[in-house]
Amino acid sequence: MIRFGFRLLRSLLVVGVVGYLLFFVQLGNRTPFQHLMRITKTEEARELSREVRKSTKRIRREIGHQIRTATDPIGRHDGIPAENERSREDTASRSH
Repeated sequence: MIRFGFRLLRSLLVVGVVGYLLFFVQLGNRTPFQHLMRITKTEEARELSREVRKSTKRIRREIGHQIRTATDPIGRHDGIPAENERSREDTASRSH
């Protein structure tokens, strides 16, 4: 219990010091927070943001495809749900 108290106190102290440095200490004419805000408003930062969003969407699609592929019980990966495929196979076998 005492260790938890010391860890909590140390964590709060670190957060407080970092917050103070970030918001109140001047680096030139601005605080580090003000510098970061100005950097994020540049065209390069906006372009980076757009590219990261595109890459994230692509990665999410790929991971989703891999999950669907790995969990497909029939082993078909053409996007047709397993129930529809089974009913097609049953219909085809009955017609012969």
